[in-house]
Amino acid sequence: SEVWLVTGSQNLYGAETLKKVAANSAQVGRALDGAPAIPVQVLVKPVVKTPAEATALCQAANESTHCIGLITWCHTFSPSKMWINGLKSLRKPLLHLHTQHNRDIPWSSIDMDFMNLNQAAHGDREHGFIMSRLRLDRKVVVGYWQDAAVQRRIGAWCRAAAAWHDWQGAKFCRFGDNMREVAVTEGDKVAAQVQFGYSVNGYAVGDLVKSVNAATDREIERLLVEYERCYTVAPKLRKTGSRRQSLRDAARIELGLRAFLTAGDFKGFTDTFDLTAQCSAVKPHVLGGAASGHAPPGGARYIGAGRRYRRARVRGNRDGLDRRKRNALPRPDTRRSPQGAEGAL
Repeated sequence: SEVWLVTGSQNLYGAETLKKVAANSAQVGRALDGAPAIPVQVLVKPVVKTPAEATALCQAANESTHCIGLITWCHTFSPSKMWINGLKSLRKPLLHLHTQHNRDIPWSSIDMDFMNLNQAAHGDREHGFIMSRLRLDRKVVVGYWQDAAVQRRIGAWCRAAAAWHDWQGAKFCRFGDNMREVAVTEGDKVAAQVQFGYSVNGYAVGDLVKSVNAATDREIERLLVEYERCYTVAPKLRKTGSRRQSLRDAARIELGLRAFLTAGDFKGFTDTFDLTAQCSAVKPHVLGGAASGHAPPGGARYIGAGRRYRRARVRGNRDGLDRRKRNALPRPDTRRSPQGAEGAL
């Protein structure tokens, strides 16, 4: 996953100034790309100087499967009318970074060339105006680009953008209807797809039962060993315990549910408390570690929330992951909490 750093200017400044703008933009991009607080790759795009370039850039972002959002910055003055068509067509999250290349003003050496090059105060005000005029939803971050606090705010936005990107075109399956007589989870699946970008469709519990029954004894035994390794298992659920069969049933359901989700390319599911207790309670808890979304009891509006939360918790290099492998959004198949604490069954 990647965000694009887009710097605005105009041809009026001339080739020499625009070269400096591009070089400074690349420096800012490299710093953001290497910041531990920013968990995705930051790609620096060519300086935008004309209406056609602004429109083409926004359309390219829409079509890119890797781009999760744009960060815009106007190093110099960039006339805002040239951004209108592009910003109107943009369908990716947008962050306006209001910053300057220099942290301090060089009072002893400042001249007109410096003032001509460093016009972010003027350019970003113009840029902010047109986005407000267009009533665009966006994040605004103000501050020096090397400050840790600024990078943390950009990183937080990147996580939200990554979660939104993961939703687009996602499929969630629904077992059963809403819990009987419950009002708060009643919703409109069409409205949810229009608003959030993912689809929710119903599937028969019988289809899930076929998948559950297909789990083999060897698979179940292997999963039981994993339970005992990762959890503090209650005495009644251990090998010689009186409730051991209950744990075996839970393992069988997990295997069947996981196979069903994998076969259908689903990113999550919703069920109802009116299903069996094993299916509606144990499996969401266990499968949560595999980054699956879950929303009992049947809420189409909430089904993506768990998935969004897990996908937004992007891990950076400090956790030993390589962000250059386009895998800044890992799908951890783990049953431990992020802090390594063990769970309990």
